[in-house]
Amino acid sequence: MTNPLEPKENQESKSKSFLSGMKADGSGSSSYIGKNIQFRGELIGAEDLHVEGVVDGTVSMGGQNLSIGRGGLVSANIHAQTVLVNGTLQGDVFADDLIEICKTARVQGNLIAPRIKLADGGKFRGTIDMVTGEQGKQDRYNEFKSKLSSSHTLSEEMVNALPPVASGMDLLDETRDEEEELLNETT
Repeated sequence: MTNPLEPKENQESKSKSFLSGMKADGSGSSSYIGKNIQFRGELIGAEDLHVEGVVDGTVSMGGQNLSIGRGGLVSANIHAQTVLVNGTLQGDVFADDLIEICKTARVQGNLIAPRIKLADGGKFRGTIDMVTGEQGKQDRYNEFKSKLSSSHTLSEEMVNALPPVASGMDLLDETRDEEEELLNETT
């Protein structure tokens, strides 16, 4: 797997920073939330994750990398080793190593990490806390970890930015209605 933190030409447009180790069958050391996936709740992972879809809740990936692609829309408090943002992020972030906001990113929240990069053109609104030393990092994490259990919801702006997607429940209701009609016809 290549190092996701090494500079790459045109990295923002590819937005697949942690996927290079993934095999064709989907196995490997990375996971992927595609553009047609919407996840709501507490996401806990023990491998790198790339998001092109929607995540709403909390993300706890201690020791792992999280990347948000250009199409990714994340409304969550996050803990990860590194966080690379090309898409939209609303929430507070604690990174053990690095938070990088790329030129296509829109970020609103508080950032805590030893290293933080903001590319020219990247949009950011919030606070930055660059912690130093292991004790300082541990103290800030102890304060931050309560945010990982709180619910975090999408703002109205982010909800309006969501693409229209038929829910699985709508499809299930339609199927049930069709089955009910068939049963009524046979009886």
